[in-house]
Amino acid sequence: MLITFTLSGLWHGAAWNFVLWGLYYGILLVLEKYIWGKRLEKLPSVLRHAYTILIVTIGFVLFVFDDMQALGLYFTAMAGQAGNALAGSECLWYLQEYGVVFFTALLLAFPFYPWLKGKLEGIGTGGRRVLSVLTFFGYGVLFLLTTAYLVNDTYNPFLYFRF
Repeated sequence: MLITFTLSGLWHGAAWNFVLWGLYYGILLVLEKYIWGKRLEKLPSVLRHAYTILIVTIGFVLFVFDDMQALGLYFTAMAGQAGNALAGSECLWYLQEYGVVFFTALLLAFPFYPWLKGKLEGIGTGGRRVLSVLTFFGYGVLFLLTTAYLVNDTYNPFLYFRF
């Protein structure tokens, strides 16, 4: 597994961040399979979900930074050790520009929909109808939001154009 994921990292590009990304996921899979996988299965689903979000977020950061010094600084900032304010002007700007997307993603990152679905289906036919309407409008709103943000964005380079 470790070799496969290292080669997978190299397949994405000839830079150290891709090699680290592949090694990161390869090591994680080995550790989960042989060391802490059984303990993870015993954790409550909310903690397993938070663990997954943390692991994937770290993987995204490894994938995107090709400058190792910038990568280290970013991880330092993520750990709250960079001496930055909790919410600086840049953070506030991003919240203002992308706040709707951020809070929607935050809501959908947790199993809110399956919980709501279970509650509404427990009501009966009326609950299933409400769920169908909410799902239809939810997808419509997400479609409109993503289309609006794509149209509004002036420069959005595709990731693989860097190679």
